[in-house]
Amino acid sequence: MQKILHREIQSVLMLIFNRPTIVIAIFSLLLLPGVFVHELSHLIVALILRVPINKFSIIPRTLKNGQLRLGYVETKQTDFLRDSLIGLAPFIAGLLVVAFIGFNHLGLDKINESTALFNSNLLFSRLENIGLQKDIGIWLYLAFCVSSTMIPSASDRQSWKVLLFIFGIIIILFLLFGTGDFLQNKLLLSLDGWMSSIAFIILTSTIIHVLILIPTWFVKLIISNITGRRIISKV
Repeated sequence: MQKILHREIQSVLMLIFNRPTIVIAIFSLLLLPGVFVHELSHLIVALILRVPINKFSIIPRTLKNGQLRLGYVETKQTDFLRDSLIGLAPFIAGLLVVAFIGFNHLGLDKINESTALFNSNLLFSRLENIGLQKDIGIWLYLAFCVSSTMIPSASDRQSWKVLLFIFGIIIILFLLFGTGDFLQNKLLLSLDGWMSSIAFIILTSTIIHVLILIPTWFVKLIISNITGRRIISKV
C-alpha cells in the first residue's frame, strides 16, 4: 500500500508539473515530517548507545541507481546488536507515533474493539465516524507521513541477519533441552499480546493509506482527463 500510494502521489504531481525535479522536491517536502521522525530515531538511539555519528541529513538526494533517498544518518559501524537496534529505531518510533495518533485523534481504538468482536456492521459504522474526528486532515497527514517512512531501509536491516540467527539458535536450544512448554506457555503468550498490538497498528497504517489513496486516485484520473496526459510505468 505504501508503494502504491507513493506512486499515485508522484503520478499526480507529474501530471500537474511535468518536471521530475519539481515532483521530487514537492514529494520530499510532503513526507518531511515522517523523514524527520525516521532519521531522528536513528540519531537518538545512536546517541544513547554511544555510537559515533558521521553524517546526518534530511535533504533528499537522487542516487546513481535512480532511487530517491529522502534522508540518512551515517554512523560508525559497531557490533551487530547496536547496529540492529539503530536500524530498528524508525520502526519502533513509527509504531508509537501511529498508535498515539490512531488511538487519541482518529478513534481507531473503537475499531479495534469491533474487529475483536468480529462485528462487521459495527466496524463499518465506526470507520464512517473517522471523518468526524477533530482536525482529521492534519492527523491523517501526519499518520501517513510517519507510517510511510517507518519501514527500515535495506541498509538499516543489514545487521539483522546475525541477530535473527542468534535468536533462532536460542529457540532451538530451548526446544532441545525440553523447555518447549515454558516457551509456549510463558514467553510466546507474552509475545502474542505485543504482536497483536503491532499487527493492529500496521492495520491502522494500511487503513490510513487506503483512505488517502482513494481520493488521490480520483484526482489523478480527473487531471489526466483534463490535461490529456497519461502516466506510463516502465518495469
